Amino acid sequence: MDQSNRLVLSEGIATPAYKLKANGLRKDIPKEKVIKFVADYLEITKKSGTEEIIHVVEAVKDGGKTADGKDTYTPQLKNLDVDYYVVGNLSPALQSSNFITVFPHLFSTLFSVVSLGIFPSFQWGNAKMEVKVYDKNLNQVWEKEYDASYTVLRALWAPSYPKECEGGACGLQQSGAVPGLVYKDLIPQVESDLSGFLADK
Repeated sequence: MDQSNRLVLSEGIATPAYKLKANGLRKDIPKEKVIKFVADYLEITKKSGTEEIIHVVEAVKDGGKTADGKDTYTPQLKNLDVDYYVVGNLSPALQSSNFITVFPHLFSTLFSVVSLGIFPSFQWGNAKMEVKVYDKNLNQVWEKEYDASYTVLRALWAPSYPKECEGGACGLQQSGAVPGLVYKDLIPQVESDLSGFLADK
């Protein structure tokens, strides 16, 4: 996935992990809790989350050895002086390629071409944004899922909807990644919900 296309909350709400400076390690957090946090995080973000998790957790030699004599490591939480960790995930990673979504898109595109753009071509897809909040001791304290289902319309006689898709600029393909514009309109709502959650604390 293109890491440069990640959605970022405004820094008045959250600071990206890579901008945080660690002041040692949180040795008061049990390793089991850190391991569970890492596992839950990677379950949400999949492989794409490994670049962020290294800014929050550090692998420390624990004095053990593997069967083949290599050192073993235990993850420890870095002391980042934050009150909460916000974890978000955009899914699905790739657009659906099932018959229910592919056939109408192909049919409408073909019909639009035959009609010289008089009849619109359309495409829709299901997408969602999942946001979880953990406190500084890695207890999950908030969670919400947002519907990001989308529709794209194109016609010769009208501007594309959304406007970012004019001239096929979105590059929407049934086998490609879900475009970031699908989620951008949700950012203000996510930030509002997070602000409300923090205000109640």
